[in-house]
Amino acid sequence: MKRIFTMGLGLLLASSMNVMSKDINVTVDDNFIEILNEAEAGDVLILADGEYSLPENTSTVEIAKNITIKAANEGKAILNQFQFVAPADVTVKNITIDGVAAKHDPTADSKYFFQVNTATSSVGNLTIKNCTVHGYGRGIVRATTDGAILDNLVIDNCVFTENSNASAGYTQLNIQKVKTKSATIKNTTFYKSKAALLRYEGAEEIKVLFENCTVLNCNSSGGRNTLEVGSSVPTTSTFKFKNCIISGSYDAVAPEKPIDSRNLGDIESSLLEGFSSLLLKRTTETTPVEGTVTSFSFESFEMKTSPETISGIGDARWSLNGGSLSIEAADVDKNIEKVEYFNLFGNKVSADVEGVLVKKTTYDDGSVSTSKVFNK
Repeated sequence: MKRIFTMGLGLLLASSMNVMSKDINVTVDDNFIEILNEAEAGDVLILADGEYSLPENTSTVEIAKNITIKAANEGKAILNQFQFVAPADVTVKNITIDGVAAKHDPTADSKYFFQVNTATSSVGNLTIKNCTVHGYGRGIVRATTDGAILDNLVIDNCVFTENSNASAGYTQLNIQKVKTKSATIKNTTFYKSKAALLRYEGAEEIKVLFENCTVLNCNSSGGRNTLEVGSSVPTTSTFKFKNCIISGSYDAVAPEKPIDSRNLGDIESSLLEGFSSLLLKRTTETTPVEGTVTSFSFESFEMKTSPETISGIGDARWSLNGGSLSIEAADVDKNIEKVEYFNLFGNKVSADVEGVLVKKTTYDDGSVSTSKVFNK
C-alpha cells in the first residue's frame, strides 16, 4: 500500500509540475518561432518593445499549445506581418494574444491575423485583448472550414483598422462554418473596412454579443450583410448589439447592407446611422438611440452627434460630445488602490503625456472607474 501511495503522489507531483506555467521574455533579436515551439503549455511569452519580423519566406506562426502572447508594454510590441494559425490535427484549449500591435499590407490578399486552419483544427478559447490590428487583407479572425472548432471567441478593448480590404466579399470576423458556442466582442473599435463585421453559417447554437463597440466607415455597397447569419443556424442562437454606434460606410454610400439576425436577436440602446427599418432585416430594435454622427476624428478619438445629449454608448476610448470616455461614478466611500493612465489606443502611459488620456482608477473593493483627461 505504501508503494502505491508513493507512486500516486509522485505522479501527482509530476502532473502538477507539467501544468506549471512560466514567463518567457522575448526580444526582437530572438527567434520568435523557435521560442514559441520550445515553450510549454501554459507559458506566457512576454514581448519587449520593438518591431518583430518573421524569418524570410515565413508567413505563418503555428500555435499548437495553450499559450499567451503578451506585450510587456501595451502597443509597443509590434508584430510585422505575423499570421497566427491553429494547425491541423491539433486541439488547443486556450490561446490569448494581449496588448500587441499587429500590422500588414491592407491590399494584400490571403492575409489574416488568426486562422483556425482546417477541419481538424480545434481551439477552445481564443482571446484577443488590448490589441491594435491593422491591414490584414482577408480578416481578423477566420474559421471557414466545415468541422473546425472554435468554442469561444472573446475580443476585448481592441482597435481594428483597414482589415478585410482585399475584397468587399470578405468578413472581419469570419467564423463562417466553425463549430462554436459564443463570440463576445466588447469595448472595441472597427474602422475603415470594405467588409462586413461578422458572418456565421454553422449548424451549432451560438451566442453573439457586440457590446460598447464603435463601427465607423465599414462595409461597402458591394459587400456582404453587416451581420450575416446563414439559414442553417439553429433558432436557439442569439445575436445582439448593445450600446453600440455604427455609422458610415467604406465607399461613402449610406449603408446598404442589412443587419440580419434572422429573428434570432436584437439591437439594444444603439445608434445606427443610415440604417432604416428595411436595413434591420428580421432584427428587433429595442430602445433605439435616435440621432446621427455629425463628425469624428480617428486621430484624437473625439466624436460629436446630433443631438449632443447622446452619451454612454460605443467604445469608451472615444470622447463622445466632449464628455468623459465613460461616466465616473461617485466613489466617496471607497479608497483608491491605484491610478493608471492610457492613451486612446489602450497603451499605458505616464500621467504627464500630452494629449487625450484615459484615467483609470481602481478601488479597494475591486471596482473601476474611468474618465478623460487632456494634457496640453
